[in-house]
Amino acid sequence: GMFQINEIDALARNVETADYYDGLALSRGRAQLTRAHSNMTKKVLTKQKGAKAAQLWYKANKAMIDDTSHLLSDILEGDKLSVAKVSVAANLIEELTRK
Repeated sequence: GMFQINEIDALARNVETADYYDGLALSRGRAQLTRAHSNMTKKVLTKQKGAKAAQLWYKANKAMIDDTSHLLSDILEGDKLSVAKVSVAANLIEELTRK
């Protein structure tokens, strides 16, 4: 997909954590990513109805969506994530639900 959420989550499963709190942060980041994805989907479908809902949402938020998509691609560069990258990715997706 445009935001590569499934790829981020799949890579996040293999992130090595240094201690309990790293593991907790990673777990919370993954949960936030899932929640943000769900909220974004609901928002798109609530604001617009029908098959073109995603297209209309994209047109209305193009600059922000494109910026987020590029940042997420940068995060995925190298196919290795960190706890910080998972957290940033989740926050970027969550920001889309606020617009």
